[in-house]
Amino acid sequence: MSSTCLARILRSLCIAGDLCKAVHLLCRSPLCPGAGTYALLLQECVNRRDARLGKRIQARMVSTGFDGGVYIATKLLIFYVKIGELGVARNLFDGMSQRCVAAWNAMISGCTRGGVEAQAVEMFGSMRTEGMRPDQFTFASVLCACARLAALEHGRRVHGVMVKSDVVAGNVFTNSALVDMYLKCSCPEDARRAFAAAPAIRSLGIKKDPAWSAVEVQGKRHTFLAGDSYHDECSAIYEICNALASAVTEQSVPRAVDSATSHCSQSELGNVKF
Repeated sequence: MSSTCLARILRSLCIAGDLCKAVHLLCRSPLCPGAGTYALLLQECVNRRDARLGKRIQARMVSTGFDGGVYIATKLLIFYVKIGELGVARNLFDGMSQRCVAAWNAMISGCTRGGVEAQAVEMFGSMRTEGMRPDQFTFASVLCACARLAALEHGRRVHGVMVKSDVVAGNVFTNSALVDMYLKCSCPEDARRAFAAAPAIRSLGIKKDPAWSAVEVQGKRHTFLAGDSYHDECSAIYEICNALASAVTEQSVPRAVDSATSHCSQSELGNVKF
């Protein structure tokens, strides 16, 4: 059996959904199926979040001395990010002789989703320093990190880079992330301006229903809109709400830090350059 024939069989097994059998055949065969087939197998492992089979594929590549270049290295990186092993992914990333935008995006997204948002912001700065051009996925991920950190100044800098880039013009996901970042950083006016400048969002016809609440007064449930003062039981409702708020405040533990510094310190982000 030739390498081409092996690759064809492995692809057929993947398409049929029999990934386990495909990996078993790969590991038993002395032939090399090629970078395209390895990439397909790894992608199936990513889709299934199958850490065991993915690691068997990597072990096979190492044992046979297979080098798929930047393409396969990036696939491996994405695989480890998706299964939540950021430490292994970072080691692979640091060991890459060349890094494409997809590799940077995988790490920035992985850090954001993995709860190490400060590293995501730092990596965005490093990406820019190395001369790589961010795309819409880069901006969406790093803006999400800024939103979770309530890192307004860093979010503004990312916004500035976006404005200078024509890659994300009209991209709904990036613009939505920008609006969300400003809202999470308690800047509703900036969010409004970002929304007004994003025709892609407005074209979707997105509308937000008014906020409403419900409270029970003397066994009767009342619903009302935020700021509503026309309800028949308005005085009684707000009297109970204020009493509840006072009771909660008295029993609450004082906050030791504000929302901006509860996630990370300035020392973690202060030296990041864009």
